[in-house]
Amino acid sequence: QTHARLGPHAPTRARGVAISPTRPLAVASDPEGAGLTLWDLATMRSAGTLMHGPGFGGAVVDIEFSGEGSRFATLSSTGIAAVWEPSGASFTVTYPNGSEPVTSVAMHPDGEHMAVGYSDGRIEYGAVHGEGTGTAQLRGTPIAGLRFDPAGARLFAVDSLGYVELRIGAAG
Repeated sequence: QTHARLGPHAPTRARGVAISPTRPLAVASDPEGAGLTLWDLATMRSAGTLMHGPGFGGAVVDIEFSGEGSRFATLSSTGIAAVWEPSGASFTVTYPNGSEPVTSVAMHPDGEHMAVGYSDGRIEYGAVHGEGTGTAQLRGTPIAGLRFDPAGARLFAVDSLGYVELRIGAAG
């Protein structure tokens, strides 16, 4: 079987989806932004719902699991990023740090580090809880996409003007 309806409580129009690389778990967001649904892919049933929490607002437009699958990051349409731990069904940290909205988010393969891109071209990267965070400033245009390579040695960023590779060294 190549497809299945995820159940009677599946969002009618999921806005974002991600699949854990290490276990049979998926996360889907509903289009109105009310929450995230965890799906057990082994049984094709809901494994619970996570609510955005205070201050999130907007629908989730991007979801990415860490390489080892213990955490995932979300980005809302209002420019707020969060890191979630599905086992604890809660978010652990939120961004932005400052007044600029977040425009992109990436989880490091180790699950302990992440990167966020802002509308002013700034990128912050470091530990999920903020320890040892570094910054880079690109050309001043919004960061449209961020991803770590599978080894976590490089962070790739794209903005409206081109493609940039950031080497992060010991930060990740």
